[in-house]
Amino acid sequence: MKQAIFILLDQFADWEFAFLAPALRGEVTQGYQVRFASSNKQPKTSIGGLTVLPDLSVEEIPDDADALILIGAEGSWRKSPPEHIARLALAYKKSGRVVGAICDAARYAGGIGLLNDVRHTLNSPDGMDELPDYQNPSGYQQAESVRDGNIVTANGNAPVAFAADVLRALSAAPEAEIQQFFDFYTLGYHAALKKYGFT
Repeated sequence: MKQAIFILLDQFADWEFAFLAPALRGEVTQGYQVRFASSNKQPKTSIGGLTVLPDLSVEEIPDDADALILIGAEGSWRKSPPEHIARLALAYKKSGRVVGAICDAARYAGGIGLLNDVRHTLNSPDGMDELPDYQNPSGYQQAESVRDGNIVTANGNAPVAFAADVLRALSAAPEAEIQQFFDFYTLGYHAALKKYGFT
């Protein structure tokens, strides 16, 4: 079975994985095991107060999963996250596997040099010049979500676009099915029903 590993640090953003994880677990595609990792296996609390128990520590993340997804968190990506995350994310990229980063996790990805040769987006490019390993300001695009090959970045207000682009990067479903998934969450339920001839 294919695997997608989501990294949730303390004060993670509840909504940023809320569309992608179910999509991989059957809403859009079959055959993916979704697992959650963190700095350790102790309970982590979201911005919204949801407490979760991670499946894995970051050191236990397999190096052969199909996707590594970094989820934004309030402050945690700027407070010395485990160094193993950077090594793992760069190794995934080098081996051609999918790496996704949303919100402040995208800023983190830029700060470890992961975005230096790809088009990408961020919450804001402001302050990126303070990160010495970020060397690709011209690659920044003012967009909700940007996919460049197997690297996907998004701002924190774009979890649906992010989910759709990760599904595309994984070739997890035909484009028509991914677009329908996207439309149902962005056009509105009744408008999407009408678009797809369900009413």
